[in-house]
Amino acid sequence: HWSLQTMSSLTSDFSSNVTTEKIIAWQNRREAFHAAAIDRINAFLEKNPGFSVDELEETARRIHFENSSLSVKRSKLYRMADSFNLAISGEVACRTGCAHCCSMITYIYEHEAKAMALASGRTMTKVRFKHRDLVLESSKKYFGKPCPFLKQKRCSIYESRPIICRLHHSFNEDSRQCDTALSRSEVLGIATINPDIIEQPYHDLNRDFQPEEPWG
Repeated sequence: HWSLQTMSSLTSDFSSNVTTEKIIAWQNRREAFHAAAIDRINAFLEKNPGFSVDELEETARRIHFENSSLSVKRSKLYRMADSFNLAISGEVACRTGCAHCCSMITYIYEHEAKAMALASGRTMTKVRFKHRDLVLESSKKYFGKPCPFLKQKRCSIYESRPIICRLHHSFNEDSRQCDTALSRSEVLGIATINPDIIEQPYHDLNRDFQPEEPWG
């Protein structure tokens, strides 16, 4: 559940004069950083066993296969994401006024865009369905650009934000590693309890029930 910059990215970001000493120093920093973050995750899970990977996966699986409508299943996964977010709130680096994640690439479905438009009073622009690979490639240009719903470092549609925004978090000591302005040589990683445990079942629901709903 830990994301780390690869060594190839590190060396490509340094100048051609990169030294073995620099690489070793970065490795040592990364390992110490990694160990401290994993300790924080383990401490959280010891206090909150209901949010272990196995428990989250089982809850998401039950929601997916229960006898209910698509909208009910989506709502339950949203509530699951909110419960997770609330449980980790005192343990993570995320705080009111921290908005680094709001400059990361965010993917949403059309039904989420409709809810965001309703909450903001803005008009939603309807887009056609595109293959996932095309969406991922075309989105790269938005990395580092702040979300249009970000106002004074706060989400202006917080209660209607999409599921991906409800799940982003960092068990790092502080939020600096979430800053999209960091160079690759500064990146050590972001420690998380894998958000895909909840987000992937949400994607699976769409794949099974509305496979051509626009996403991007």
